[in-house]
Amino acid sequence: MKVEEWDKPKVLELFKKYRFNRYIERFCLQSENQTNEQESTEFETKEITTNQELENLIKSLESEEKILYHFGLKDKKMVEDIIPKEIISISIFLNNIVYYYEFEEKKQEFVKSFKHIFEEKNLVGYELSRDYILLKQEGITPKHFEFDVKIAAYLLNPVSSKYPLDGLSIAYTNIDITEYLNKKGVKEDKEQLNLFDISEDNTDTKQKQQGIINVFVISKLEQILKEKLIEEDSYTLFCNIEMPLVKVLADMQYIGMKVEKEELISYGSILKKQLEELTKEIYELVGEEFNINSPKQLGEILFEKLKLPYAKKTKNGYSTDVDTLEKIKKEHRSSS
Repeated sequence: MKVEEWDKPKVLELFKKYRFNRYIERFCLQSENQTNEQESTEFETKEITTNQELENLIKSLESEEKILYHFGLKDKKMVEDIIPKEIISISIFLNNIVYYYEFEEKKQEFVKSFKHIFEEKNLVGYELSRDYILLKQEGITPKHFEFDVKIAAYLLNPVSSKYPLDGLSIAYTNIDITEYLNKKGVKEDKEQLNLFDISEDNTDTKQKQQGIINVFVISKLEQILKEKLIEEDSYTLFCNIEMPLVKVLADMQYIGMKVEKEELISYGSILKKQLEELTKEIYELVGEEFNINSPKQLGEILFEKLKLPYAKKTKNGYSTDVDTLEKIKKEHRSSS
């Protein structure tokens, strides 16, 4: 029954995989991580601040077949609660150098310099369909999507529902983006944000460092995921079906579809009236008003007040999922 020391490197690996960052700090596990991660993130960084530096970068890109990039974004609030993203910076990985260019106040300069680059070169990035729409909003129409690491990750693991870049980075490259940012003096927000949604409260330093490490990770993921796709005999599918489909779906989203506005509003009013009538009927059958959208309150009404049979009970209360409700829908007089 001797208590042995726990396997801290293994625990750290699991905590990183499941993004238990608070526990890594609490148990001081980061100090146990004596890997070569620092060597794996060695690259040069150059921030573009002058027109001459920008011209030199564009000339270098013109001789390249593909562009590895990442956009820094900001929310731009519009009418009717529509909140599109706005490109405010770009990070480009070229010859083991990350070039960072912030142009929030120089949008026309960005469009003028990069338009032909994005329209002529093969693009490698993360979530290219989103970038396609953002660029179209600026008058730039990308034509050649070569590699989207998010799509590649989906093909390799289609059962997952989300593919955040920081999660892919840990899973495939052993580079912890949060740890990298901490080393650069950028602390994690109290409420953790998606690494691609740059809020207005974030500092310029955080935006810059995130863009830098993100594009570096994208460069690593491209190599690793491409090899894995080839190993699993999925690379042809990726190139011939998935990547061409990105532009098709992005175009559909950008163009949208026509609707009869008045008919849509009218139908919405009908549905609202029906919902109000059903809600009133439910309250009358139960004998009191309650929050129908609350699983906890709904469970109490169905299984405690109405004494209907219940299939299972969790620590948060009675289960009111679709399967449960389907099984008991004929157990009350309202079913008639």
